Amino acid sequence: MRQRLIALGDSITLGHWDESGGWLAHVRRRADERVLASEREEYATVYNLGISSNTSRHVLDRYRSEVDVRHDRNEKDVPDLFVVLAVGINDSAVTAGTTEHLVEPTKFEANMRELLSLARHDALGRVLLVGLTPVDESKTRPVTFRPLREYRNEYIEQYNEIVRATAAGVGAQFADLFAALQPHEGHWQEWDGVHLNSSAHKRVAVAIDAELLELGWGTAS
Repeated sequence: MRQRLIALGDSITLGHWDESGGWLAHVRRRADERVLASEREEYATVYNLGISSNTSRHVLDRYRSEVDVRHDRNEKDVPDLFVVLAVGINDSAVTAGTTEHLVEPTKFEANMRELLSLARHDALGRVLLVGLTPVDESKTRPVTFRPLREYRNEYIEQYNEIVRATAAGVGAQFADLFAALQPHEGHWQEWDGVHLNSSAHKRVAVAIDAELLELGWGTAS
């Protein structure tokens, strides 16, 4: 079994401020354990391509170059590719005191549709769309590290539903983290009210692992 996972997203994907490296680090750790237990009969590698402040527009702009440099379809015994798309919370953010989003809903939907189309082609359908995570609005209206930006759960939920619908439209896998992290405020966030704490990352990793298993991650094709 030879598998390769590429995850593109934002700072939550990257695992900002989590001492364990975020939810994707948990996914990678379990993959590494499987490889070592097989005495390297299996092969699995995980690439975390989360970048702070990225929106769907940023991920779309860099998608082709990021994937092509890490997955050569012509290499000998090319691994099965899995793609995880985990972006949207920055798209949903608004300029403080307004309803002007960084990326408007219609444009966000178009970006996600294009990203999903590209990923499904590259990974032969083995694609997971990751839903948005809730914030603690007592700290995000405005957010402390960007006083002119606000994150609101009503908008996050709206954009989460766009991701859900985009996935459902083609029968793609979707991980609903907005529902998984309940209650929303004060339980799962770091000091800034936006990024996830260690408990949240662990819970997210369990949800992501379950969805990836449905796609065949960690199992022989």
